[in-house]
Amino acid sequence: MAPEMRTPLLVTDSRPADVYSFAKTLWIILTGEEYAFDGQFNYFENNRLQTKYPKQHFVELYKLLVDSTAENPEKRPTIDEFLNRLLEWESIAQNERAANKSLWGFIEKNVIQQTNPSTVIWRDKLQVVEILKQLSILNFNHTFIHEGGGMDLIDIKLFEEEIEKDMVILGFGFNMDHVFKVKRLIWELPNGDSEFSYFRLEFDKVNPIYPSAVEELEKWMKNQNFEYNNEVVSEDLIVNNNGEYELYYEDDEIAHFSITRWFDGSFLIVPKGSIYNSIQNTYDGRHSKFKAEDFREYMEILQYIHKHKILKRYFWDIANRDPFEEGLFEELKQIRFMTDEELKKN
Repeated sequence: MAPEMRTPLLVTDSRPADVYSFAKTLWIILTGEEYAFDGQFNYFENNRLQTKYPKQHFVELYKLLVDSTAENPEKRPTIDEFLNRLLEWESIAQNERAANKSLWGFIEKNVIQQTNPSTVIWRDKLQVVEILKQLSILNFNHTFIHEGGGMDLIDIKLFEEEIEKDMVILGFGFNMDHVFKVKRLIWELPNGDSEFSYFRLEFDKVNPIYPSAVEELEKWMKNQNFEYNNEVVSEDLIVNNNGEYELYYEDDEIAHFSITRWFDGSFLIVPKGSIYNSIQNTYDGRHSKFKAEDFREYMEILQYIHKHKILKRYFWDIANRDPFEEGLFEELKQIRFMTDEELKKN
């Protein structure tokens, strides 16, 4: 029952109360629960819908349930608005790209407790784990690895092995687990454009478990003339049945499980539908070659080019080029200061 109906003689319009009851009835039908939630809907504390339908997109429905069960009847939608928003939810939920974009924006809005910030930084390990858990929902993110390549973040939690404290373990599925110490998580909104927003996860520096093996690998990489990432910042290990680290070997039969342990570096997390994820050559790990502030500037430049009436035709060619070759990044910095006439001449 809507709260105002406790004093029905004071109610001049009962239609908002009908919307309130309709919202709770809809929730009961969808969840199969005997009773509805108390008070206004809270999607942080009430996850029964997502638990029952783990692959279903619910963002627009969550917002509708919140608005429809507001304490103040004047803040609730009309029944026509309610039905139209149900149809909107259905339409977005059936479009994977639209659903991913909606969910990413929903998470960003709710994990960032500030007023329209363009940069937010978290350093608390537990906060970082909780935020990344939300980003792993429904597997709609894509994570770029420090050394190149990318995978979809599936899970993250505290590393519970006694062998090493204060670490976090991040999973990509297929037994691809990564252990690291959190330095900070940075959220950026370059030029206020959500199509270019990203989370940058940076690892704190720790000592390698097998420094001599790391040195040997670095020497080998330098002999191979690798242009990228010739500084090794991770090691492949196993945790044996005694809970101890050992070097990883493919034919090892005593492993409890295998991990990649990072002692420096960064991952970049974006929504699958983002512009950055559509740039084919970003799998080169370029984000890790930039300092955090420089990478933000790089993304701001890409966003500027993507939206510019003259430059946008060249966007994909520029974005796919290595920003560190032939001084490209330094050249790109000048573009934002050039007039349209100067751009046309060049």
